[in-house]
Amino acid sequence: MLQEQQMELFIMAARSIYIPGFRFLPTKNNRARWRLEKETRESVRALIRSNSKRGENPSSLLSLLMSSYKNRDDKEERLEEEEIINECKTFYSAGKETAANALSWALLLLALNPEWQDKARDEVVRICGTDKLPAAERN
Repeated sequence: MLQEQQMELFIMAARSIYIPGFRFLPTKNNRARWRLEKETRESVRALIRSNSKRGENPSSLLSLLMSSYKNRDDKEERLEEEEIINECKTFYSAGKETAANALSWALLLLALNPEWQDKARDEVVRICGTDKLPAAERN
């Protein structure tokens, strides 16, 4: 939610006339952007700390980002906390955008091909029945 609000503010700024250094002035939108950035970073930072205390699933993306790795010189390294935060923000944005694009494309193809709509609808009814909502647990 925080990153979505940041994107809205960014889009507003991108549509306005560019004035060098304007992003450093304490305008209403700039202060909101700074607050959202700080809140987002603190939220991810809390998640990182919680994950390291509990020893979450070692194969989770966050655990993998937090674990050490060997560089080209065969020395062990770790990502800094700020690097992990930046990576998490990037994965969120990339994943959301990709999923939204894929869903939009699927809906467009279904709209252009009514016979595919019928097949998809029949498959959902066959698997879920007429009185149940689709769920990940069902085949």
